[in-house]
Amino acid sequence: MRPGRQGRPGFLAPLVFLLACASAPPPAETTTAASSAPAALAAPPTVAGTPPGERAPTPLEMGALRRLMGEAQRTRRLSFTAPVHVEVHDAERIAARLDGQIEDEDVEKAELVYGTLGLLPEGLDLRGLLREVLGEQVLGYYDTDEARLVVREDVMEVLARRATSAEAAEARIVIVHELVHALQDQALRLGEAWEIERDSDADNALRALVEGDATLAMMVYAAEKLGVPLEALAGDAAVETLMAQSVGAGDDALGRAPPILRHTLVTPYVAGLRFARELRRAGDWRGVDGAFERKPASTEQVLHPRRYLQGEEPDPIALPAFPALEEAGLEPVEEDTLGELEVAVFLGRGTESGVDAAAADGWGGDRLRVYRWADGRSELGVAVWFMTFDDEAEARE
Repeated sequence: MRPGRQGRPGFLAPLVFLLACASAPPPAETTTAASSAPAALAAPPTVAGTPPGERAPTPLEMGALRRLMGEAQRTRRLSFTAPVHVEVHDAERIAARLDGQIEDEDVEKAELVYGTLGLLPEGLDLRGLLREVLGEQVLGYYDTDEARLVVREDVMEVLARRATSAEAAEARIVIVHELVHALQDQALRLGEAWEIERDSDADNALRALVEGDATLAMMVYAAEKLGVPLEALAGDAAVETLMAQSVGAGDDALGRAPPILRHTLVTPYVAGLRFARELRRAGDWRGVDGAFERKPASTEQVLHPRRYLQGEEPDPIALPAFPALEEAGLEPVEEDTLGELEVAVFLGRGTESGVDAAAADGWGGDRLRVYRWADGRSELGVAVWFMTFDDEAEARE
């Protein structure tokens, strides 16, 4: 499920909460020397007509951000080559901005595709739910279109005004994560990557690389500040706990969302963290950098990093025409590859977790075509979905 192509939101609230609970209370900020590369910030001028809920950072906030730019460069081993523009928005403004990036056509197609597959409940207001999740969960985001970092107002205020508090330490973790996205944009051409249209599977895989890289850098930074081994925050046991608690049902908007939404929003961070960790183990940060050149082609490669390292590609599938369907009054609307991640959610329908990763393991490829009734007799369509698995036993499972 693709909620928007630019200005990827940062769903860090549940991850930062779990990180804060993972070890000792976060220490107060310490100053670390920045790299020799320029680490400039640019705040927008205060002008009449600035939309409500937006403002420029204060001088105190700018000073804290400059120090964090140095931390991000040092941790991620990349350098800023241009200024990063920073704005402070309240939660409502962030939700409105990100909601504006979601096209009505994309929402309608998602409702048709996932509704037809039984992954969205009938009558769900998907746009309204997405807006609620964005306002609740997004602590900040980096917009590649405008080379702009947006930080939620409460996060920024705690960073500057209560610098020695545990909340400020958590705010620094969030901002380091988003600054890594700015580094990806400047050093690894992230903005260009987002401009390319992809199927859902490849798009989810790219998001997992991008968010996993930034989450790993965030964990490295946090582990250093906490004085704990990285394994305590990003080892297999920690990642499994993080996944279970991040995608579970709950009382907040994300927790109430259907599993297809929860898993496609959160899994890129957690599975992406494990993916980036394995690439870094294989080749230091250069191994992660290389994945921006040879991007993961599928979520299978992300969920099973060894398959990426071994070059295992998804099976290509071409769907034939089905003239009988069109003669019956159906018209093709969407064709897509959903990939192992979304297939796991489909196979997990009706289970407590909402996902069946074991059943989806062995996925080789898939191709989906969704038809809708030309006369509008039903909001749901008809799906033709071909899949391949690694062997007959996997397919039977």
